[in-house]
Amino acid sequence: MKVYFCGSIRGGRDDVHVYRRIVHVLQSYGTVLTEHVSSTFKIRVCVFVCPLCH
Repeated sequence: MKVYFCGSIRGGRDDVHVYRRIVHVLQSYGTVLTEHVSSTFKIRVCVFVCPLCH
């Protein structure tokens, strides 16, 4: 099963340790596609705006 997990990245990282635990449990059910949300490392997110959509 593919699992999508979401959590705050930009709004603060105070709960990252909770996200990590949740992702760990979800991994027992399948592949977590958004595991990076639980990363303790700072990440840069590049936003691509599709010219066909805007």
